[in-house]
Amino acid sequence: MTEEGDAARVGSRGDVDDPATRERVVQALEAAREGIALLDENGEFIYVNRAYADTFGYEPSAMVGEHWDDLGIEADPDRFYDDILPDITTDGQWTGTTHCVHSDGSEFLAQHTLTYTDRGEFICVVRDISQREQRRQSLQQYAKIVETVDDGIFALDDDSRFTLVNDAFCEMFGYDRAELLGSHASLVHSETMDERASEKVREMRDGERDAAVMDVEIATRDGDIVPVESWIAPLPFGDGSYGRVGVVRDVSERRERERKLRETREQLEIATTAGSVGTWTWDIQANVVTADEYLAESYGMDPAAAAAGGPMEAFYEPIHEDDTKRTWNALERAVEETGELDVEYRIRDADGDISWVLARGTVVYDENDDPIRLNGIVFDITERKRTEERVRFLEELGQKLQSLTDPDELMATAARFLGEHLGVDRCAYAQVEADENHVRITGDYTRGGTESIEGEWATSSFGADVLEAMRENRTVVVDDVATDDRVPDERLAAYERAQVRSAISVPLHKDGAFVAGLGVHHRTPREWQPHEIELVETVAQRCWESLERARTLQELRERERQLEATVEDLEETNERLDGFASMLAHELRNPVAIGQMYRQQLPEAEAPQAVEHVGDAFDRIEEMIDVMLVLTGGQQASDDRTRVALESVSRDAWGEVNTPDASLEVSLDTAVHADETYLRHLFRNLFENAIEHGGDAVTVTVGELPTGFYVEDDGSGIPAEKREAVFEAGYTTASAHGGTGLGLAFVEELVDLYDWECTVTESGAGGARFEFRNVV
Repeated sequence: MTEEGDAARVGSRGDVDDPATRERVVQALEAAREGIALLDENGEFIYVNRAYADTFGYEPSAMVGEHWDDLGIEADPDRFYDDILPDITTDGQWTGTTHCVHSDGSEFLAQHTLTYTDRGEFICVVRDISQREQRRQSLQQYAKIVETVDDGIFALDDDSRFTLVNDAFCEMFGYDRAELLGSHASLVHSETMDERASEKVREMRDGERDAAVMDVEIATRDGDIVPVESWIAPLPFGDGSYGRVGVVRDVSERRERERKLRETREQLEIATTAGSVGTWTWDIQANVVTADEYLAESYGMDPAAAAAGGPMEAFYEPIHEDDTKRTWNALERAVEETGELDVEYRIRDADGDISWVLARGTVVYDENDDPIRLNGIVFDITERKRTEERVRFLEELGQKLQSLTDPDELMATAARFLGEHLGVDRCAYAQVEADENHVRITGDYTRGGTESIEGEWATSSFGADVLEAMRENRTVVVDDVATDDRVPDERLAAYERAQVRSAISVPLHKDGAFVAGLGVHHRTPREWQPHEIELVETVAQRCWESLERARTLQELRERERQLEATVEDLEETNERLDGFASMLAHELRNPVAIGQMYRQQLPEAEAPQAVEHVGDAFDRIEEMIDVMLVLTGGQQASDDRTRVALESVSRDAWGEVNTPDASLEVSLDTAVHADETYLRHLFRNLFENAIEHGGDAVTVTVGELPTGFYVEDDGSGIPAEKREAVFEAGYTTASAHGGTGLGLAFVEELVDLYDWECTVTESGAGGARFEFRNVV
């Protein structure tokens, strides 16, 4: 339409010169939803309909006669001249998207169709597609979220046929997406299960339930059965019918998913209702936060107000004051830098109770990469935090108690550490005395003016009900003695004097008997939480174990002290005995020497056998004196060696032993370098030892070893636990038969002198066997 009111030819039925026809064309153009304009060959507007003018924020009359470039309605005019205009003049038409500028200066995305007429004019059709583009981006974002979550997501139409499945769903059950889409849900589970799910969807649609969680067994492509939890909800369609949408999680592994569902609000609500998760959205430009019912209840807010929306600052009010700044910094960092929110913090509900939550979210940007929205979810991680805190506390407690050995110090440390951790007014440990009628309280931690109750108390002072529970090994928990029906009125005054209004009392038993207890007290009413009760019980048990360990260590150290004292006494006694034995040996030398001298004057011709026996006796005494001096350190053993045949020296030694009924078997042909007197004494001591313990009819065998020899008998043998002790000087089990305990001690002394090895074991006949090795 020109300034004179004439309509330009844009295509119509009938004669355009006819006024009626022109009027109908104009009416049609004005009624069109698309913006339509006609420009002359110079680029000036000839005609602009209302939709076109509204698109750019102008009045039609303000645009007609103006050059499009002068109005500045194209954000990138160079692109029009360089790229678009050549295509129009060549092809006659161009269609595409351009960035346009509104009269207020804001930019928007538009769909443009430009047609070049045979009169050199341009017909321009435009549509604002900003909202459509934003919706497309949002859908792409949601689609990306759906495809990246670890849980399987699906949607079914009103005939229970799959219309949407994500990669996780396909991978979980081994099907291709093409196989699932359009297939009935009975492909993966029974029709009965499908009917149950449809019924639950109907109940949710009719308001009979908020959400549904089903335990379902899904059949994979390979025939395996996978147990899953399925969260489902109705999916409304425009024709009034309903399908369903849901999330399935493989519960055979029970793994916590690192990445959570980010999808449309409806899908997020379904997926998170049964998982202690809340959803929220922050309109960054308007600073309006909307949240679901679960999040509102967690924050102690009115669900209706949270759903209607409010400023972000309102949602910060329940956050713990120590976490506010850190949380706000994380939010700013997500919006301005990372695009992702991941932060843990504490919140306080309407009752003042504190819980932990994990908030995660993703920032949504517009076409100019400006942040416009943050879609988020919050998880309740209170139990996880409590578990972490409990593990950390118990580790620190164990480290503190590990080095302590004094029982009183140990319990005092544990009471203080537990009391400070729980923030109670008193923590005390009580030990039941031997009479079972009294307890001794130690390790009494107190704070805030609470009086100590350390000392001895009658068990009756704790009340019959508490004492009965302790003896039955039951923990007693009282939130408020004034309102607890188990506390008799006559006990209230005692609790008041003890400054106890609420308490946890944990008994400790040993061998089925009540032996100790651990208690925490508070001067005001307190609703004890299950994790607090469990912690006190755990600490009580661990402290008891540490206490038992400390007592055992104390007993061991006391025994060590007593043993050291005993060893010192024995060493002193041995020194005195060694001194006496050495003195005795020296004193005997003179009379023996005199005896030997006078023996030479005996009439050997008249009594040769008697003279020989006297001489042998004096020789034996002299050898014993040498042995005693060697064993007591009064004389070094002689290291004079000659080549000595073991067979002959063993038989000579046997001849010196009173052996009327015993027998000797020698089966070796070995000679060694040794002092013959010492070696004969060694054999004689072993033979006498065999006769003393094996009896007069014992058989003794001397045999050969690859690097030495052995002496064994068929007597009663030596018990394994006594084989080391037999070489100790003075040790004997035959004192009644004249045993001195010196013979085998000399054997060991000789073995050490010659660098031999000697072991005691059992002979084939069950007797004793002495083996000597490294004999040269």
